[in-house]
Amino acid sequence: MKNMVALNISDVKNRVSENACLCMLEGGSMRPAFRDGDLLLMKKVPPASLKTGNVIMFDSPGFQKTLIHRIIGFLEAGSERLVFTQGDRSCRPDEPVRQQFVKGRVSARLINGKFRPCRRYQEMFWLFSSRLRRSIRRFVKNLAVGLAQTVSPVLPIRVRARFRGLKI
Repeated sequence: MKNMVALNISDVKNRVSENACLCMLEGGSMRPAFRDGDLLLMKKVPPASLKTGNVIMFDSPGFQKTLIHRIIGFLEAGSERLVFTQGDRSCRPDEPVRQQFVKGRVSARLINGKFRPCRRYQEMFWLFSSRLRRSIRRFVKNLAVGLAQTVSPVLPIRVRARFRGLKI
């Protein structure tokens, strides 16, 4: 059973206004920075203030739902600016998103009944570490496949079958 925390409603009312909303994260695409069921404070911000590493909430035309993912880059396409996003646990970036679909930026996370602000250095850490984890995972997989191909002719058939089904 999870530890339940009493939420101070006045604190939530003081933080939530017409420029902000409280939303619950569903899914594991933003792990380990955010977990399924986390309450996040979303603030409306001007599109020009968005930076690489910010976590934003946006309407995704590809998924026909609202997503919360991290910004990994921008592209100036004529008069409009496209935003590239990706979940911390995802292997591939999402489709580019027009800035008109961005609803806001995650500014805080509710932990133990208190709002903890999302700081810029934390955002950049998760952006870098998720890329690093994917690179390490890819390296280990390529190393294992290369080893299996090198050793394969020498090994008995039973062992070769295990290497073919190797998943990393």
